[in-house]
Amino acid sequence: MKHQIKVYCKQEIPCNPCAASCVRGAIFKKTLTTPPIFDDEKCVGCLLCVANCPGQALFYINQEKGELIFPYEFVNRPDIGEIVNLVDEFGFILGLGEVVEYIEKKAFNKTTLIKVKGPVEFLEITRGIVKGE
Repeated sequence: MKHQIKVYCKQEIPCNPCAASCVRGAIFKKTLTTPPIFDDEKCVGCLLCVANCPGQALFYINQEKGELIFPYEFVNRPDIGEIVNLVDEFGFILGLGEVVEYIEKKAFNKTTLIKVKGPVEFLEITRGIVKGE
């Protein structure tokens, strides 16, 4: 598996920025209101779908490296190398992770992505980070 985008789109609302942003057709929707479907064979890992999802419902996971990439839209950023708490969709702390980098591209339309490294068993359920005390 080259690339793995995880889709956590829970609402069936008219939306398609993820599919519209993918020039390879790796993200597609059967209808405007159905959740997107990901085809990892077509994905080149450009992260446009992750950056363009207004609901922040797409995450890039690299199980081999223990890395997770997702949108980070807060002004107060943890430093690169800083240890942070990984949290689930309810804000419950899962464990510790390390901030690896921030990814900013003009094509991301001012959305910053953050890459964190953490325990593989938490990657699929991590939805964000909280700075440690």
